[in-house]
Amino acid sequence: MTDSILIERPPQKVFQVLVDPDDITRISQNIGNVQLETQGLFEKGSRYRRVLYSHGLPNPQVVTVEELEQDRLLTTKTTLVGFDVTYRYVLEPTSDGKTLLSLEKEGQGGWLIFKPLLIHLLTRPEHDGGHLALIKTAVESQP
Repeated sequence: MTDSILIERPPQKVFQVLVDPDDITRISQNIGNVQLETQGLFEKGSRYRRVLYSHGLPNPQVVTVEELEQDRLLTTKTTLVGFDVTYRYVLEPTSDGKTLLSLEKEGQGGWLIFKPLLIHLLTRPEHDGGHLALIKTAVESQP
């Protein structure tokens, strides 16, 4: 799945929200019980535990920061029932001081028989409940 949104703030402000552990539940629906395994802002290798509620059922997960480039890129990876899900956020500045935020979401692995279904479910934009719109609201609501 690939999606993008224009945010009325510079990349520095968008990136700040993406890497702030306190904003995890603000920018993702159905997430609760976030526990940091590393302190401070995210950096490559940072990890945190979260609970993803899917259809009311809790799914504990560990999220790892795979790539991080200040104000440009954040990639995280988690595993759900043997299926790796990667979120890759790319921030591009526009000429008028805004940010084009793109999300590439991929799924790999999993059990062979369920793989097509998992890819279909986990890579659909509606599975994230308007994730990029939540990021936009969180960023634009800050001064």
